Amino acid sequence: MNFKDCLLPVWTYLKTLMKWIFVSCCVGITAGGAGILFHAGLGIVENIFLKNNVLIFLLPFLGLVIVWLYKLSHMEGHRGTDGIFEAVRHGENVSLFLFPLVFVSTLLTHLGGGSAGREGAALQIGGSLGAFMGKALRLSDNDLKIITLCGMSATFCGLFGTPLTAALFCLEVINVGVFYYSALVPVIFSSYTAYFMLKWLNISPAFFAIAQAPDDFHFLITLKVALLAILAAGVSIIWCIFSEKSAELLKQKLSNPYVRVFVCGSLVVAFTVLSGCNKYNGAGMNLVIQAISGEHILLSSFVVKMLMTILTLKGGFKGGEIVPTFAIGALFGSAIAPFLGISPSFAGAVGMVSVFCGAVNCPISSMALSIEMFGSQNLLYFALACSLSYMVSGKYSLYSSQKIVFSKLEPVPLEKGEI
Repeated sequence: MNFKDCLLPVWTYLKTLMKWIFVSCCVGITAGGAGILFHAGLGIVENIFLKNNVLIFLLPFLGLVIVWLYKLSHMEGHRGTDGIFEAVRHGENVSLFLFPLVFVSTLLTHLGGGSAGREGAALQIGGSLGAFMGKALRLSDNDLKIITLCGMSATFCGLFGTPLTAALFCLEVINVGVFYYSALVPVIFSSYTAYFMLKWLNISPAFFAIAQAPDDFHFLITLKVALLAILAAGVSIIWCIFSEKSAELLKQKLSNPYVRVFVCGSLVVAFTVLSGCNKYNGAGMNLVIQAISGEHILLSSFVVKMLMTILTLKGGFKGGEIVPTFAIGALFGSAIAPFLGISPSFAGAVGMVSVFCGAVNCPISSMALSIEMFGSQNLLYFALACSLSYMVSGKYSLYSSQKIVFSKLEPVPLEKGEI
């Protein structure tokens, strides 16, 4: 083999690297900018709701508008985040109309006090923008999958400010047990580009200081964290089952989408009025802050947030499940901390990461999340909690289109129907 033949493979890799650096940075600017704009819009409507609590009574009517917008756009059958996962897996087309549709619908949901997150909507927005840019650049079907992931990670990061978590989550979540290494460089660059935009705009990412965190790795605390992680995995299973079964039940009992969204919106209004507060409305970051700060949390709090989110998202409103999942986990962990004899703040953080990991089956990105949101000093505890929650949560998932490719029990690929 001559010198030219030796250099040819190197040039091929370098050429591909340069292509993806350019493409992913372009996607990072576009989709990351959309995520930042989305974050700003949500902040505005959430402040409007907090200052005008009477807007809660408009929620059922805003739901009617959302259903009408989807019907007008001929996208009433779109499956949300699950639809994006299917598009990446099979290389299917993602309509650009999904971007403004999800953007506006999620803002309307939050304006009326719906209990919905943001990141699920961000994945849809980023996926639609990434796919559109891929088609505009005339990329191949395989490259179209990668650029869609780039859009998802950039918007996720632009909205939440966690670049590593955003990148790893998009690589890990679609097919459990299969990591898209070929997309690693593009997704990292697109996510980091969005993060640099946040830094340039002086937007601070989410970060929480844990009160009374363990100062070292102790055997007794390890046992308590392990028990908390297993219990949190049980909460994630309940959360996933309730989400799936409630969606089926609501569609069966209230087949008309206009009736369904109005009834569910009215129930959210009723729960808000009966509770006498609006802390369970919105995404739930206020509840995460309350739990991590070490405030007293009632054990029923995570159940109320779970119910409110199910009524909102499964009723037909738009948003995401991730931040509500954070809130459910943080509330649960903080509430049971006195029974375990550990700091409520530390237990809230462990509970948040564990329930998230169990619900989305993404242990690596969950560990990254613990570092980006709580620092690295307790990484060993969080890694243990994520590992246990991932295994104990079994086949359950918040996303019906998520595919568990390799068994959690042994290193073998799963056949259809296995767990």
